[in-house]
Amino acid sequence: MDQDALRERKLQDLVSVGVLAADVSRDVIDEVVAEYGRQARRSDGKLPPHVVVYLVMGLALFRGEDYEEVAARMIEPLARLGACRSGDPVPTASAITQARKRLGPQVMREVFRRTAVPVADLLTGGAHLGSLRLVSFDGTTLDMPDTPSNAGAYGYPGSAGERSAFPQLRLLTLIEDGPRAPLAAEIAPCHGKGSGERTLLAGLLDYLEEGMLATADAGLFGFDLWCRAAQTGAELLWRVGAGPELPKVKESRDQPADGKRLDQYKDLQKHLSLTLANATQSASPDMARWKFEMLQAVEKPIGPGIGVSGYVVMSNLMRAGDYEDDFLESYGRNMLAREQEGVRDGRRREQIWGYHGGGLWPHLNSTGTDFGFDPMTGYMKALSNSPDAATAFFNAEFIGKDTENNPFKRDTDGDGRKGHIGLSNFQYLFEERNWMPDQDSEGEDSIAGKNYLAAALEAATTGHPAGELPTPATAAHTEDQAKLYSEIVKSVSEVPSRLADNGFMSDSLGQISAEYMADIHRGLRPADKNEDLLYPVQGAAAKLGEQDLTRFMYVVGQNPEGYAALTVGQHAYTASAMEYHFAHPEAFVKDPRYSPTQNMEIAILDIAQNAGEIQGTLGAGRAYAAELDAGNKDAEFNDAITKAGELGESLVGIGVGAATASAVGPGAVVAGGVAETAAGEIIGSLTEGLMRDSSDEVIYRNGEEIQATRDSTFRLVEKAAQAAGDQAGTPSPHIVALVGREAEIGFGGAQDRIRDFVDGVGVPKALEKDK
Repeated sequence: MDQDALRERKLQDLVSVGVLAADVSRDVIDEVVAEYGRQARRSDGKLPPHVVVYLVMGLALFRGEDYEEVAARMIEPLARLGACRSGDPVPTASAITQARKRLGPQVMREVFRRTAVPVADLLTGGAHLGSLRLVSFDGTTLDMPDTPSNAGAYGYPGSAGERSAFPQLRLLTLIEDGPRAPLAAEIAPCHGKGSGERTLLAGLLDYLEEGMLATADAGLFGFDLWCRAAQTGAELLWRVGAGPELPKVKESRDQPADGKRLDQYKDLQKHLSLTLANATQSASPDMARWKFEMLQAVEKPIGPGIGVSGYVVMSNLMRAGDYEDDFLESYGRNMLAREQEGVRDGRRREQIWGYHGGGLWPHLNSTGTDFGFDPMTGYMKALSNSPDAATAFFNAEFIGKDTENNPFKRDTDGDGRKGHIGLSNFQYLFEERNWMPDQDSEGEDSIAGKNYLAAALEAATTGHPAGELPTPATAAHTEDQAKLYSEIVKSVSEVPSRLADNGFMSDSLGQISAEYMADIHRGLRPADKNEDLLYPVQGAAAKLGEQDLTRFMYVVGQNPEGYAALTVGQHAYTASAMEYHFAHPEAFVKDPRYSPTQNMEIAILDIAQNAGEIQGTLGAGRAYAAELDAGNKDAEFNDAITKAGELGESLVGIGVGAATASAVGPGAVVAGGVAETAAGEIIGSLTEGLMRDSSDEVIYRNGEEIQATRDSTFRLVEKAAQAAGDQAGTPSPHIVALVGREAEIGFGGAQDRIRDFVDGVGVPKALEKDK
């Protein structure tokens, strides 16, 4: 080899070994060597363990070279990197062999495990699909040196009496697509029991994790392996050969498949939905094309004969995951346009969506909540996971007042004559739509459609997915969110049966309202001057009136979960607002003729009176529900209060409605922890049963008697004022003594408002006892 070629090869070797040493650091090697007790016995040894590790990797880097040639190519670069001494002679093949035996395979295996990690970032080509990291399983075979030990361990694969020239091993790796970086590997002989790729795959599944999209070729598919892989949380996209035949399920709506198979369908539906949802987040041209084609495909029927609408099938694949907002909005807009067209033509929902009864596979939806024939049900579930899309969807127009063949009429001006009206998507779905009758897996009437509607409204008004707790990022509401909440309250107020006949929706509407407690306090206050100083709102404020709020809260209060959410939300907010004004005594009123404490008193007493009115309204609703059920519901209400503690803590933790409170730090996060606030103390007393009323009953546990609710309210409001003053460092026994009276005024006012505003719903007899 001439000098120029030699210099070029040395440069290449330096670069190659340098990259190797950078990816596999000396520190990692030394840690593993120490853990396995393979440290060098002599400090002046010519082949210390870390050098042997690099030499073994070099054997793979310079495949085809013998031991001594590999060592010769690596010693100088390693010396330049400080990994070994310069000038040492090249070790012999025998010395390397003995050093490898001393090191053992466990060290190499552990070094690989610690360094085989994902290396791609979001800009690495081919490494991601949306937010998912792309990984795949890759199998191959490798020739081994033809030695007796390798022949015994791996054998010579072959067929028809022929054998390979060398022993071979089978290698299956989990690799990161894009950079093709290995993340895990399994090896086995190329023949014999346990040597197949599916056997090796079982050892790699534990390396999958949430946030990955794992692809596999048809030869690796096995249903048990698929199920194990799905349990890791990774998304899966596996090819399946033509061989497997799915067993025929009896085509009867009344005779579902066995439970195990249903669970498998359920998992398959869920994971396919999650995969599609995550994929739609990609901005790639391929995904843009898929979205366009899908929006066209759902317009066509699927199945033999007339078939069901494509929307029916696709909506059942939207029940899990967060679909990209623009796609979700376009899908919903097109679907509602199709339904609007059918409604104007006088067709029923079953006719619009192609359900003709009988003869259809019963498991379009395998979650057990419903059979999945109404596409609006699955779509509402999708919106419940996607707050921004939900907000835009519900505020959009469903039908204009002057639209041809508009079937919707109302008497809007009280003259007894009905005229055509326009409707938003919210108004149509909540007020006018006849939801398709359906059943759950137990044969009971399904509530899934309207239940998911309530969940979607929760996401649309709060800014967080339904069922999740509020965070500082969602505490400030937008104009569109606040407007929609106002519409919900107004709609229930206009026709209380919209919610009273569907009480299961109250849990979502109760949580929504708990997050709008400052807005509710504003709505109950007769005057609006300086309301932003008395009841600070972090974002846009909902426009609410006392009559609408009274009717709305009275209906929500009849449901255990709705009552609990609003009760906890009210007390959390009351305590937080009091603590804020104790800490800032002249934030609301700053009259120089009075002392700061006297100015503060006005704010605290206003808050206490509103707290009494809210709790009086909720308590009346609860008492009415208890009366209808002969008092048997009290246990449900009490259990709901206990379970609402986490919601209360989250509301306190973000300082709902009091973003500038002394206890609230940057981003509206409570400094020092929830328990160290007045509201945290009150929530603990309420949900953990730590306080008792005058009859020695745990507070709010005797909802059938309105007097018990009144007494609980006074005691907790007094405790809130005391705790707020103590936490702010400005206690005022005088104010504490007055807040109970103000709460009583508010509580009594609630009874008057109910008699004035609640028409035809029913007022509990318990209220009559207090006249």
